[in-house]
Amino acid sequence: MTLVQLCKPEYAADILTTDRHTSCFMPCTMSVWEDDSGKVYLSKINLGLMGKMFGGNIAKVMGGQVVKDEHEILKGLLKE
Repeated sequence: MTLVQLCKPEYAADILTTDRHTSCFMPCTMSVWEDDSGKVYLSKINLGLMGKMFGGNIAKVMGGQVVKDEHEILKGLLKE
């Protein structure tokens, strides 16, 4: 298993300025792992949904550009 941690300082600063209690969720972590048959998986948190659960500034940041950036990073790597 490999853990990949992503963070854009501007987004983190925007959230942590108003919502320090969410610091335990940073940076965003994804895991890449292979099962016994050789199939590879990527596991991650649904950032848009998590942002909605917190609401306010977190929803704006995590549900907006963060989700768009994440999609852009992963689009060439994943099979739909």
